[in-house]
Amino acid sequence: MLLGLVLPCTAIAGAPPKSDHVCAPGEGKAPCFVGRVRMCGKDGALAACSCPPGSLEPKAGKGACVDDPTPFVAACVVPDATLGKTLAVHLELGTLELPPLTTVEVLGASDAIGRAAKDDATDVELIRGAEAWESIEGSSAWSANDEKGAKKKGKLAARDQAVERAISVRKRFLARFVQHPRLDEQRVAQARALLRRAAYAVVGQTVAADRKLARATLEAVVLGGVGGAGSKASRDAAFMLAEQAVRDREWLLVIAHEERVLKWAASKTNADDHPFLAAASARLAQARLETADLARAKLALDEAISVGVSCSPRAECVSAASAARKVVAATWAATSTPARATYKLLMKGAMPRHERVRPLLQLAELYAHGSGSGCAEAAEEARAWEQIVPQT
Repeated sequence: MLLGLVLPCTAIAGAPPKSDHVCAPGEGKAPCFVGRVRMCGKDGALAACSCPPGSLEPKAGKGACVDDPTPFVAACVVPDATLGKTLAVHLELGTLELPPLTTVEVLGASDAIGRAAKDDATDVELIRGAEAWESIEGSSAWSANDEKGAKKKGKLAARDQAVERAISVRKRFLARFVQHPRLDEQRVAQARALLRRAAYAVVGQTVAADRKLARATLEAVVLGGVGGAGSKASRDAAFMLAEQAVRDREWLLVIAHEERVLKWAASKTNADDHPFLAAASARLAQARLETADLARAKLALDEAISVGVSCSPRAECVSAASAARKVVAATWAATSTPARATYKLLMKGAMPRHERVRPLLQLAELYAHGSGSGCAEAAEEARAWEQIVPQT
């Protein structure tokens, strides 16, 4: 929302009749209408208030600028601006890959654990028992943060024992109930537990085996789970496999898994589908950048921002949209996209002005250092669009 309208610029005595460039910060300080940019002459004095490049004055002479229908011709490309790794350092999606442990009350966990220990435990009792152990695991891991010395070691030992027991209980469930409606869900939960155990151990004989088994379990869910392709469990499994592929820098695998996630989450039948759409789009953009597929990387970045805005303030959505915005300028420069297109993307959602302006300034800087014939013009366009970003 605009905080206020800016008054139109008035004619200035002695001002040059023709503009020469977009006014620099220290030039042409008189105000212009909202949506118009300050154009200065060679001497730095304000010459006109104009619509930014890529737009035209309305036919009636008043009102908002209108889009210029003339196709944009690429005139400046900055190939060194494509850095896929830039996205990785800003994207944190652990709450999707490894969600918080179950919230079964620790005080009531002993009963569930006892029932699961019986030889004839039912399916529900085994599931509940594994969740109870995970609750103890989570509680021990949390309380260990506030301890030191022997007490800390004791809490960590309790955490490690709890994850061992949770894995053991789920192993019994998976062996006995091979056609259970919740089989895929429990497979994914087992894979998560195996990955946590490997993370707790860091090194050791079981680490590689745990990660290998977790991957095989997830692949089984993706390729032929009881719930079929497209289930919530298969979506989760595909995303987890993609995250592992990101860590291994296997970008073609990332693309394959994230495209599955996007396909299965597209129905938006589950509360988590929107966050998965946002996160998968951001990861897909990263993989496209790493494989030099810039055109489709741009599309994925746009989608990550759009979906991220639609489902914020969920942390995963905000993270995906923020990560995508951080590489917008570099990707747009690498594909010779004009600032007018970046502006429309940056105006989505609720953001402070300085966050919207930053990518446009970065784009101007990238184009300013380019060597093509149209680079100076592209840099000036980015500076022009920066002027009209409103306060929100």
